[in-house]
Amino acid sequence: MLTPEAIDSVRLHFSPESLWILNFCLGFIIFGVALELKLRHFKMVMTNPKTAAIALTAQLVLMPLITLGLIYLFRPMPSMALGMMLVVACPSGSVANFISLNSKANAALSVSLTATFTMLAPIITPAVFGFWGSLYPPTAQLMRTISVSLPQMFATVLLVLGIPLLLGLYVSEKHSQLAARIAPSVHKISLFIFIVVIIAALASNFSYFLAYIHLVALLVFLHNSLGFGGGYLFAKLLGLKEYDARTISIETGIHNTGLGLMLIFSFFGGLGGMAILAAWWGIWDMLAGLALSQYWAKRPPK
Repeated sequence: MLTPEAIDSVRLHFSPESLWILNFCLGFIIFGVALELKLRHFKMVMTNPKTAAIALTAQLVLMPLITLGLIYLFRPMPSMALGMMLVVACPSGSVANFISLNSKANAALSVSLTATFTMLAPIITPAVFGFWGSLYPPTAQLMRTISVSLPQMFATVLLVLGIPLLLGLYVSEKHSQLAARIAPSVHKISLFIFIVVIIAALASNFSYFLAYIHLVALLVFLHNSLGFGGGYLFAKLLGLKEYDARTISIETGIHNTGLGLMLIFSFFGGLGGMAILAAWWGIWDMLAGLALSQYWAKRPPK
């Protein structure tokens, strides 16, 4: 009989070839997103310093604090706790922009925040993960055991996110007609390949997923719900308008678990608790975000 403790010793199978394809897909997706970006999207953050500061604080302080609180309250296995830390260290993705649009939130602000946080991800993701992960002794011990190299993580995130973002932004600014023409195809192709790779990874490890999903389901539900709710309340308490508060909520609750899974397989050897939690987070995150957007879509901001 499998015990909860066994999840820390599980290693999910993910071949080097599959990891390479996953990295390529993530980079290709970011390139496609950047094809629709302009420099003005980054300038929008600078012209709304209060909103940007609230969003930054929600992502870098509030959500990690919520995570740490849940970890101390529920005491999950160290690998699961480390997975929670890594998920919140990842930026939001293009899914957040789609959900913001459907939620009658400030979609332009969402695009600006997502682009900015993705650009800063090579610095923010390792820094947030390293700092907050070290504040819980079991995860700090696990990080020492695995010997995680934060500088190497920085280089990997830069390669997978930063460079494709800059390339896409360059094409968008200098060759706007080309960018507009190829962007839809890039989105469809990259998303299709990405889904195939993730399904293949889950299929090859499905027995582990079924065996341990009950350990992470409630935790992910609470974690994600508190992210959405905490981000919204934080923004409202600080005086933001309803449509901006919705955007902050979505940017706080949505995280790029594709990046998280890539880092888990690259630096943690497919550590079971981390990978299973991140994979389920990615599924639940999208379902919860779509449900929230349907709720808000029927209630336009006043």
